[in-house]
Amino acid sequence: MKPKKDNRSIGTVIIVGAAFLIFVTVFLLSQKGSTGSLLTNDTLGINISGKPGNASVNCPTSDSGIPLCELTPEQREKEELKDRLNRELAGMQNEADDADPYAPVKKPAQGIALSATSSVRLRVAIPGSDHASLVAEDLRNDNGIADVYWSPPNLYDIKYDSARTSVGKILARDIFKRYNATVVNAG
Repeated sequence: MKPKKDNRSIGTVIIVGAAFLIFVTVFLLSQKGSTGSLLTNDTLGINISGKPGNASVNCPTSDSGIPLCELTPEQREKEELKDRLNRELAGMQNEADDADPYAPVKKPAQGIALSATSSVRLRVAIPGSDHASLVAEDLRNDNGIADVYWSPPNLYDIKYDSARTSVGKILARDIFKRYNATVVNAG
């Protein structure tokens, strides 16, 4: 009689082999998550795209040419904010966004020939920054006021034609009956 083969040892080998394959697969997948790519090696990898080995194919760049995917989340947020602010500033300089009451750069109101330019800085008791545009728009409606600059949280730099208006007339406006204003600096 022939001795019987022990099938238990074959089953054990198959189970151990499968467990080893699963372990290796999990290990390789975890390595891919931490480095970004298993196949990319910046010094030895062949790269026909011309991009660095760790650069993504769909990596957006900032306006200054920096690849955003290579930055940390904090750096990326700052770079995107800088790009957005620079685009808004360029729009204001090109007069594309002339209706924005928060814009720091405004050209003088039309029809004002400044004979003697004066300025005053007011501290206005507005409840929040969302009320800043109400004060600024009211001031821009005065024929003697050339420019209004709002500085958060509650300062207004006002350039005016002293031949047409005065600090007293500005402070007597109805808007300052609702929001109390004090003179910080007059020049």
